[in-house]
Amino acid sequence: MKKTNLIIMLMALCMISISATAQTKKQYSKPIQPAYSPNASNDAKYNIGITGGGTFTNWIHLGGSGTTFNHPIPQNLGIIGGLTFEKVLNKHSSFGVEALFAMRNVQLSHTVLDLPVAIDQSNDITKIFSANYNEIAIQAPYSYYFNNTPGATFRPYVFAAPRITVPLSGEMRWEKQYMMNDSLLRTQYDTVAMSKQNFQIFNVGVVLGAGVMMRINLSSYYFLVKLDASYHIGLINTHTQLEMDDEIDNVVGSSYIEPKLLEKRFSTDANIKLSIFFPLKKQLKGACMNWGEYD
Repeated sequence: MKKTNLIIMLMALCMISISATAQTKKQYSKPIQPAYSPNASNDAKYNIGITGGGTFTNWIHLGGSGTTFNHPIPQNLGIIGGLTFEKVLNKHSSFGVEALFAMRNVQLSHTVLDLPVAIDQSNDITKIFSANYNEIAIQAPYSYYFNNTPGATFRPYVFAAPRITVPLSGEMRWEKQYMMNDSLLRTQYDTVAMSKQNFQIFNVGVVLGAGVMMRINLSSYYFLVKLDASYHIGLINTHTQLEMDDEIDNVVGSSYIEPKLLEKRFSTDANIKLSIFFPLKKQLKGACMNWGEYD
């Protein structure tokens, strides 16, 4: 009898073990979900990042003498960088704010050939104006994305933004070079600091651009990288009345490129920037999730 009871007990334990094993296999037969799945519903609504790149500054002159100026590319290059913040509105668009610091360089020149300087003597004279200055720019881009697939690796986009710029400090240089047979004879110049006397204290403009966004997925997080190109044009004439009246200290306007002959001066720039965004996501803390994991 005791042997029979022992056999029955062993058979019962065996059945319980088989049932538990079957339940375990059924539970784990489902595919394991990754710690982070690139799904639109899981994306952050806010992103913060850093941005930087190169800038080409060009001052456009309208009216006045109508003189054609050279704008050599190397002398007009600078750098731009700062902080950027973005709110995702929906899968199609986002709105952001960028605070930028720019180091700008500008140069324009033109050459007068065979200008008489004495009896039976003439020189080629090259007149050069250059400026090196810093400025702060605040712009608010609205971006529209063309690829709306959740978690897409690459998404092209276009954007537009109003911009406010404020010059900080810098220097202007008026220069005149006397040449004969391609040889430099002498140079005459004046240098003054940039100030509210010779440059408007702020400007308002418009930015248009296009780029591509790349998504980099990690196990429990993701980054966004944007590469874009844009063009900005200021809408306010940066010449001051003092410039137009030839009352800038230490500058002999009659022998240089005269502001009053240029009439209106608008500041423009083209930019190529690389931005890295860090999505701001809530952290979930629970028994089944480690500290620091993201929803």
